[in-house]
Amino acid sequence: MPKQFSYPGILRFLFQEKAILIAALVFCTVCTAIGMLLPRDIQALFMEPLMAKFEGMGFNAPEIFVNNLRGSGVIVLGGFILAIASFAMTGLNFLVLGCAMNYFAPERTSGDMLIMLLPHGIIELPAIVLSLVAGIYIARAVVFKLKNGGGFPERVSEYLLQAAALFILVVIPMLIAASLIEVYISPVIAGLVTGGGD
Repeated sequence: MPKQFSYPGILRFLFQEKAILIAALVFCTVCTAIGMLLPRDIQALFMEPLMAKFEGMGFNAPEIFVNNLRGSGVIVLGGFILAIASFAMTGLNFLVLGCAMNYFAPERTSGDMLIMLLPHGIIELPAIVLSLVAGIYIARAVVFKLKNGGGFPERVSEYLLQAAALFILVVIPMLIAASLIEVYISPVIAGLVTGGGD
């Protein structure tokens, strides 16, 4: 098995390429803030189709996991087109998160929303950020390949293997945990918050 497929190897590379992680965190934070600041009628354009989609989706851990895995997979594989799809998909996720924080404010405060989203969000949101990091790794490999032709083969394979390791060993387990928490724990927290507000 390649040396990249180990947790120490993943952490070491994340630290080595910390500028990528920081850029991903800043991008996600900015997108969330923009979503929160959008006018309510614009927020509705994002939220209403999303709520309609969720109404037709079964609320079970496997279905939630597959849905989240599909989204994260698009973010990671988007690296092959210079991370354009990676940034677009991640930005949309965090924009919608920001919209949700304010859109439901008439019924629930932003604090209530945070409490209800926190149990699974504390795992799911970092998984999305790390998916973006993996997508950027792939984009870096593509750029190296395009700029150098047959040169830097080790550098290219390093980024590709690190992206695969990050996705398989970190993102997928996080998405599994998040889907289980979303089904079995978050509704209990939401019920307590809703009950407390009556």
